[in-house]
Amino acid sequence: MIIFILFPVSGFSQEEDQEIEETENILDLSNLPYFLNDVMIIGGVNSSGIYWSNHFRDLTMAGGFNLGLEGFIPLGQVSFIDYGVHFAQRNFRHSQQNILIKNNHLDFPLYVSFMLPELRTIDWRFFLGTQFSYRLSSNLSENYSPFIMNDFQYDPQRFNRFDTGMTFGLSGEVGNFFFRARSYVGVSKLDRAEQGAMFSMMLEGGYFLFRNYRR
Repeated sequence: MIIFILFPVSGFSQEEDQEIEETENILDLSNLPYFLNDVMIIGGVNSSGIYWSNHFRDLTMAGGFNLGLEGFIPLGQVSFIDYGVHFAQRNFRHSQQNILIKNNHLDFPLYVSFMLPELRTIDWRFFLGTQFSYRLSSNLSENYSPFIMNDFQYDPQRFNRFDTGMTFGLSGEVGNFFFRARSYVGVSKLDRAEQGAMFSMMLEGGYFLFRNYRR
């Protein structure tokens, strides 16, 4: 009778050990591919506008946001190549009729960052590179007045889909947390009927997703 009782208990114990081992294997993220070691989720706010425009006196900056994923790969002891993909909304205001123009983009930043001397456990980096952008959609907060015909009016149907430009700024890391201030200056005309291009200033924060799982 004792043997009969012990065998089922032993069987259950082996099954439980097997389940625990399988669970540990599922949750084991220490062997992730190398390029995922420094991947983070990042988001922020921006203030954007139009420069080189013939109508700059009638334009003001407006707020927006961005959210995406980024990562970097070391190139040496103090340099890194950074890559990512963002959904970003960059807006501006045509103040003549107080019309907000919203622009949704898919951004692909690619830049090189250089480590600066450590300051109180903060890893500072200066970075400089490029950003490719695809405009997903644009819309006006309201239609232009039909009674004002002589002034310039922005038309999303004329907006270019693609833009590229320069991004640069300063970033810092503390543990798993990341923060930075950066700027983006586009080189392509937004509206094909005039020469103005977009620029943006951003404050962003991020969190490294897999650093705690590295061996």
